[in-house]
Amino acid sequence: MGADGIGPRVLKMCATALCEPLCHLFCTSVANSCIPSEWKVHCVTPIHKSGDKSVVSNYRPISLLSCVSKVLERLIYDNIIDYVSPFVSTSQFGFSHGRSTLQQLLIFLSDIFHNIDDKLQTDAIYLDLRKAFDSVPHDKLLVKLYSIGIT
Repeated sequence: MGADGIGPRVLKMCATALCEPLCHLFCTSVANSCIPSEWKVHCVTPIHKSGDKSVVSNYRPISLLSCVSKVLERLIYDNIIDYVSPFVSTSQFGFSHGRSTLQQLLIFLSDIFHNIDDKLQTDAIYLDLRKAFDSVPHDKLLVKLYSIGIT
């Protein structure tokens, strides 16, 4: 539940009454490329990852956002995923619906075994980019998104 105090149960119980006004609000927000400022307010809560609880870096923040804004976010997300799926490499497993890094590992192991049978060399480089999104130049990301039709 976000700062607005509206939880998912309330949205579900009032879905019939809220459907039309929320649809209008969502369409207006998308058409004007803006959302109500109240939806930008969030509650930040630290969640312990592992290790010593007295070390700040062993925590990660989570932001509790408005459930109403999450509904709009999900609608936009689903549309973007449908649109960009043809542009995503079939080699991409992380953050891909219905695919996991475990599947990628199994395919990789299968390739290694085939290469061993064929007496071929296998080279691999795996990277885990910490805070990858934070390190991406956002201006270049926006240009790339615009080039594939996302505005």
